[in-house]
Amino acid sequence: MYALSAAQDLVTLALWVGLLALKAFALVDALRFSDATYKAVDKQPKTFWLLLLGLSLATGFLVSPLNLLGIAGTVVTLVYLFGIRPELQRYRGVGRGRSSADGPYGGW
Repeated sequence: MYALSAAQDLVTLALWVGLLALKAFALVDALRFSDATYKAVDKQPKTFWLLLLGLSLATGFLVSPLNLLGIAGTVVTLVYLFGIRPELQRYRGVGRGRSSADGPYGGW
């Protein structure tokens, strides 16, 4: 019985650390884009996303990832990473002077 409890604790710890890293990455990534970029892709302002992602990270330190607040923070983080971030990256990539002849590391 003790081994099962220890295994559950180990899985919960790994989940907690992984989600904290993901939430920290999302917050730092949200800082990289300007407020004008958020407005240009017709999304909520930068301060809105920074507030949500900051709260998500803060609650990640305080509660279990399996708690309701932990799950809500994870959902916010995933919405940003898979819904908002790709559009911000796509917009920022437009008009940067890259042509179709450019390779992954610059011009040929």
